[in-house]
Amino acid sequence: MTERVKERMAIVIVESSKADDGQYIPCVATEGQSGYRPLSGKGPFAAPWKWGRDRKIAQQLADERNKSMGLSKEESVRIIASSMRE
Repeated sequence: MTERVKERMAIVIVESSKADDGQYIPCVATEGQSGYRPLSGKGPFAAPWKWGRDRKIAQQLADERNKSMGLSKEESVRIIASSMRE
């Protein structure tokens, strides 16, 4: 039986992922999977994550979140880049 490898994920700020009020909605990139998943909330009581209108601040928040998940800046960039492949 093969051992399941844990998929690494990183938070990414994407210019096209904004709420109606212009705030950035952070997205999750999964290593080796194309695309990203906006943290837009699911279900009747869930709201999207909103990290403000300033991209620099939103990126700082993403970097802090990635660091709290044990990812260096270089690792998070590699994970995000791997999600851009077809």
